Amino acid sequence: AAALVRELSDLGFDPATVTDGIATTIAFTHCPFQELAEVFPELVCHLHRGIVEGFVQARGDGEVTAFATLADRDPCRVELTNR
Repeated sequence: AAALVRELSDLGFDPATVTDGIATTIAFTHCPFQELAEVFPELVCHLHRGIVEGFVQARGDGEVTAFATLADRDPCRVELTNR
């Protein structure tokens, strides 16, 4: 999760995390693609999800268990299980 947080920070998502040892939730407090995501949420949010899932899978550190998009608004976030 720490490596993903660094990547998301570098991309401008200003991530905030909460972890309980088993799972980690990373909230995206800023979306650098918000204007585009508001027009094309299916495209932009699902592309972002694919990037996050690919990163997590490549590192083998955990698994994406949920991904809340712009449509969810509370806030956009990803939930991971830790390995």
